[in-house]
Amino acid sequence: MLLIKRSETLGRHRGEWAFPGGVVEPGDRTLMDTALRETVEELGVSPEAVDRWGALDAVMTSSGYLVWPFTGRLNDAAEISPSEREVADVIKAPLNVFTDESAVRTITLMQESDTRNWQAYAYNGRIIWGATARIIRLAIDAIGSSSSQVPVNVPTRRSRD
Repeated sequence: MLLIKRSETLGRHRGEWAFPGGVVEPGDRTLMDTALRETVEELGVSPEAVDRWGALDAVMTSSGYLVWPFTGRLNDAAEISPSEREVADVIKAPLNVFTDESAVRTITLMQESDTRNWQAYAYNGRIIWGATARIIRLAIDAIGSSSSQVPVNVPTRRSRD
């Protein structure tokens, strides 16, 4: 799975591990178009380098954003050139990291007077939690396997255009 670390200069969710994405702009005809445009902007890849697969169920962030995740794959020839303004780091984590129970963590956060527990994943000293962890879980469930030999090129569901 390809994840980005959001820049520390961004407003919300700065410094957190996430998938490329963002808000709908007037030129976007569909939510898939938004996902593709944001991926191209944040990773500096060409649109042709992205094999678009389909949508997962929506996920709500802790800050109240409704995220409509889409799945896809960068083809082998894709060259990544991350946006310095939006992306602090990029990792390609093997899918089996997220199917290995030894990578699963629970983190506890206090927000005002509310204490919440979140499922998270540990990968090479990084903690991936919140909406990103929930999207990862959705993707793994959509593939339909909890084994460590999950195929990485299987499309999930059809696009919600």
